[in-house]
Amino acid sequence: PEQDPLWIYERNMRSMVAIALAHGAKPVLTTQPYNTHARAARADVGAHFKQCNQFVRELAEEYGDQVLLVDLDEQMTGTHADHFIDLGHLDHEGRQIKAAKIGAVILRDLGTSVSTP
Repeated sequence: PEQDPLWIYERNMRSMVAIALAHGAKPVLTTQPYNTHARAARADVGAHFKQCNQFVRELAEEYGDQVLLVDLDEQMTGTHADHFIDLGHLDHEGRQIKAAKIGAVILRDLGTSVSTP
């Protein structure tokens, strides 16, 4: 029987979350932002990003407040095209934006706040 091509990704993500929780850590899950600019976009790869991102959202929902979710896809895809150097990789400033968004979610969970770009 043909398997879902993302089954390994899903299995690995579930394993990482379970291991982190077993060690008392709170996993931080992120979706993957990607470049939708016509020069970089490929329909097949874009569909793959969408599937993986949807799985991460569902995994975060499944675990509730045991994990943190930073939906970088929602926050950056289609809005920061000038910071992508290809379909999925960011330039220096783009990485700083991404780090600030992840950091803000972690700090908020710890009861601290910070402004993000």
